Amino acid sequence: AAQSAQGYEGAAAKTKIQFACMPQVQTAMRGLRPKEVAIIMARPGVGKSLVAQTMLQDVAIKQKIPSIFFSVEMPAEQVFERGASMETLWSPSDVEDMYAKDDHDRISEALPGMRNVYIVDKGSLSLGDIQEVVEGIGDIGFIVIDYMSLIRAPGQKIYERMSYVARQLKPLAKETG
Repeated sequence: AAQSAQGYEGAAAKTKIQFACMPQVQTAMRGLRPKEVAIIMARPGVGKSLVAQTMLQDVAIKQKIPSIFFSVEMPAEQVFERGASMETLWSPSDVEDMYAKDDHDRISEALPGMRNVYIVDKGSLSLGDIQEVVEGIGDIGFIVIDYMSLIRAPGQKIYERMSYVARQLKPLAKETG
């Protein structure tokens, strides 16, 4: 959802999204341009969530593009702990311990780039819910939806629901920029 520089003045409009964290992906895709959609699909347990979060860290923290992570599967705390661990190289359990000890100042000082990351972990979302959140925050340049098949959609079979969601993501990207 990188914003188009034409007709939009927000911070997200300034740069197309690059994936320097994954050079082969960057070479193959040439980054994402405004209003584009990329879907990563694979069988369970191969690391799709980790890849998505690595991309999110690269875009939000290194490129300073406001980003949102819709986690339909993992709780926000787990997403944040993984992100904080990736950014600081602290173990996820160290990050968890800091929160348990109310050491928020140390975490905040170590993670200034996390201010560009919004994490939404509602258990059941529709594409309309996603659009409402994105528009409510405004100036979002990159959207990650982790676990697309858990998005509420019409259809009896998983194929029907996934097809619907995949087809509706492009208009959603265009509408939200």
